[in-house]
Amino acid sequence: KQSAGEDYQEATGCLSGLYLAVFIRWQAMIVERIEISVIRLPFRVSYGHKRKTHSEVYSVICRIEDGDGHSGLGEAVPRNYVTGETAQSVIRDAERLGKRLLGRRFSSFRDIQDCMNGLVAEWSEPFPSCAFATLDLALHDCLAVSNQLDMGTYFGVQSTPVSYSASIGLSNKAKLLALLSVYRLSGIRAFKLKVGDEHDASRLRTIKRFMGNDVSVYADANGAWSEDEAPAKIEALAELGIWGIEEPLHIPMPTEQAVDDQQVDRDGSMQRAHFERYAKLKSKISIPLILDESLISPKSYSRIVETGAADILNIRLSKLGGYSLASTMLENKPDALKFGIGAMVGESPILAAAGYFFGCAHPDRLYIQGYSHRILHGSSFTEGGPAMKRGRVSATEKTPGLGVTVDQTALERLTISKRILSHEKE
Repeated sequence: KQSAGEDYQEATGCLSGLYLAVFIRWQAMIVERIEISVIRLPFRVSYGHKRKTHSEVYSVICRIEDGDGHSGLGEAVPRNYVTGETAQSVIRDAERLGKRLLGRRFSSFRDIQDCMNGLVAEWSEPFPSCAFATLDLALHDCLAVSNQLDMGTYFGVQSTPVSYSASIGLSNKAKLLALLSVYRLSGIRAFKLKVGDEHDASRLRTIKRFMGNDVSVYADANGAWSEDEAPAKIEALAELGIWGIEEPLHIPMPTEQAVDDQQVDRDGSMQRAHFERYAKLKSKISIPLILDESLISPKSYSRIVETGAADILNIRLSKLGGYSLASTMLENKPDALKFGIGAMVGESPILAAAGYFFGCAHPDRLYIQGYSHRILHGSSFTEGGPAMKRGRVSATEKTPGLGVTVDQTALERLTISKRILSHEKE
């Protein structure tokens, strides 16, 4: 489905090809080598919202090799105010988890999913979503490549063109108009608008005037408001045509400060009362409530479901542990709880491609984002993969796995730290 307000009312659950594909068994692969790199990718222009202005992105790139000449790629984008992780904490935890994967044999999506769920059950520290994600995505890509399957076929679906929405940050009018010009030329007709300052209404009116009143827009407050002020703020935006509101309430944060190699416990800072406040707010507003930074782990997912805290889940693979754990959530969610597929600001084509194929596998999504972020990148280190044209992303070539290849020389120029793990055979 395209991203539009009416889709929230019309979307219904369906049996995705993913749930058929997980029961198919292919040629097995054995994890022989894992390379985990932290890269710094500079932006051409800055992008801002209520919590952060970004001029670069630190990503953790994973390559998994099976020993038969096949490899798969994964990526996660850590943000300490989202999952509590830093780039260095992710590479440390991914190394610990990676050692548990070396020498393991995988023959299906379900094999990888069961393995990841098992590792989650054994993990007793703050949950490292990004560390799980970069490994998990690389595992699935490697298994698809080893079986010479494009990722759509791996999921049991056709890789069809998918209409995308784009994200608009807090900016002045001149920058907003320049960005809208690019988006209009790109054919994008649906947007997530960052809100939380005194110019919210003005930006929204500018978007409507420039793009047309029929353009679809929902708002993301990134925790800008208190419980008392949120209802009035949200209803004012609803009157201007916003169809949904994402993460409006102040976001609980741990008292300890994040350091380079240490994850803070954001998951533990969100007590049940936080989700109960959202359930109360949901009953006071006229548009759907979307949760994002409040959904970062299996535990937070369970609390959202138990309290009825949301109408819509924003599924971002990087913050939810990759394909395996995100799929577990969608398999088990109540029918009334809808979802969209989000993206991390500045994610590379690796994570963007993973999101595209996940979107193909889940046609009951309300929206999908990701490819518009590529205009931010000041450097490139990949080739191939799905591409956007006139607001729609498609994989025109049936290349194995994600279809993304890495320019190793370009990657090395961006790399600031690396770990290599190898299976020592007896």
